[in-house]
Amino acid sequence: MSSASCIGGLVRQARGSVPLEDLARDASIQLDALTALEEGRALLSTAKLQRIATVLGLDAPALIEGRLVPRPTPSLFFRQRGVPDFYQADLTLLGAALEAGRSLLEVGAVLGRPPSLRARFAPEKVGAVPFEDGYHAARRVRVALENTAEPMGDLRSLLEDRFDVAVCSAGLRTPRVLAATVKEPVQGAAAVVLNRALVSSEKPLVVRVTLAHELAHAVFDPQEGAINLVVDRDDAHESQPDEVEQRARAFAAELLVPLLGLQGRLGDAVGIDTSKRAGKLIDDVRGHWKTSAELTVNHLMNHGYIVKDETFRQELIAAALARGTQATIPPFALEDIGERRSIALFERVREAHDRTLVTDGRARELLGLSPGDDFSWDAAR
Repeated sequence: MSSASCIGGLVRQARGSVPLEDLARDASIQLDALTALEEGRALLSTAKLQRIATVLGLDAPALIEGRLVPRPTPSLFFRQRGVPDFYQADLTLLGAALEAGRSLLEVGAVLGRPPSLRARFAPEKVGAVPFEDGYHAARRVRVALENTAEPMGDLRSLLEDRFDVAVCSAGLRTPRVLAATVKEPVQGAAAVVLNRALVSSEKPLVVRVTLAHELAHAVFDPQEGAINLVVDRDDAHESQPDEVEQRARAFAAELLVPLLGLQGRLGDAVGIDTSKRAGKLIDDVRGHWKTSAELTVNHLMNHGYIVKDETFRQELIAAALARGTQATIPPFALEDIGERRSIALFERVREAHDRTLVTDGRARELLGLSPGDDFSWDAAR
């Protein structure tokens, strides 16, 4: 750790015109201790320096190392022409989700967890054929997961436990927004924000597909600036999605319904062209791999199991929706995860606290609780 005089000077510089008393209050640090830090007479604990960094909008690891690095926050982003994907009121929710992603990484390091699978991949530019890029990326992820053909399990758990991507839900102002992925390169934090309207809609299959889709954004999207923010709206029938979206859609389909699995279960593609045979095939795939009607029909057509025809496609999707599916989805998809905390973060903080690796105060901070909140694992849940 750098010297007290170095860190104290950085804190004083970052504080600027903010009254020392306000910083002490907001960071839950005694005023005399903060004064001693700024004057170079004492060095505070790592936990207290992390709180100071949070209040001042700094990168905590950099501050502890004696460097002044602003911590980026999400900014307003527009994708649809003339239609805002997020309103200003949603930015606080995005920032809180990114904090959950940072905390997930921090507690993982405290627990001595190895780097997540995300470390094995790097962001990539989309090539000339985006859907092929998506298929190839999904197959590489499945190889890393040592599951090249079988159904995926809990997608929320997959993102959080295997890729260190925090999954949160929040009541976003725009109801047509399904989800957003936000990430930053300083600490490698990433988070997915599911719109509470989607989570509470009793459409767990759509949530499942959405999480697979967002994983592609979190892992493979090129980093553009300090913050990457990708917004996914309920535009399934968008005629010309951009290349990044095309890749993410193909990734989600191949991750959930791998070609190797289809070949092993169904044999070679034969181009079915009758509604009855196609319906049986669709129901079998949906029940086995737990996917939505639209993704299943599109994917089977793209791989040649059903002949490609737009009218036929619409008919098959409508018929599949009417029949429903017997697929059983874990209850997490319908749970209100909270505006900041993720389930994996909660479990990691509890483990770190039980092992006395974090204090009560630090556990509260990581979970987004104020210092005066009653510290109870049941309440925090």
